[in-house]
Amino acid sequence: MRAKLAKALPGLKVPHLWMHETKPEAKGFPKPVAERLHAYYINGADPTENFFRTLAAHRQGKSIDGIPAPVIFPKAAIYHPQAPNLVFTNTADYLKWKNVDLASKPPVIAIALHADLCRFRTDGVHRRP
Repeated sequence: MRAKLAKALPGLKVPHLWMHETKPEAKGFPKPVAERLHAYYINGADPTENFFRTLAAHRQGKSIDGIPAPVIFPKAAIYHPQAPNLVFTNTADYLKWKNVDLASKPPVIAIALHADLCRFRTDGVHRRP
C-alpha cells in the first residue's frame, strides 16, 4: 500500500498518521498524541471510540486527559471480556480471579485466538447457551 502512495504522501499538506505494527509515522501530530492513537490502533480492546475521541479532542485543541488510555495487550495473555483489565499475563492470576479451586481439579477449556479477535468484542463472546 505504501509503495502505491509513495508519490502522493510527500505532498500531503494535512496532518496524517502512517500506522503499522512497530511505530507510527506522524506529520502534524505531537508525538504523545500520535503514539496514543497508534496504541489504540494496535492494542485497544475497543479502539474505535477512544481513537476517534482522542483524534477529535486533538483537532479541537482540547485535552485528551479525560479519555481512557488504550489497553496494552501483552504478546501472550489470557483474555476474558469481563475481567477488570481484560487480560492476565499468567494462568494463576486468571484462576484466582475466577475463584477456581485447583485442589478440586475442575475441567478447563481454553481456546487459542489471534490477538485481532480479542481486540474487537462481539455479543457472541457474552452469550450463554
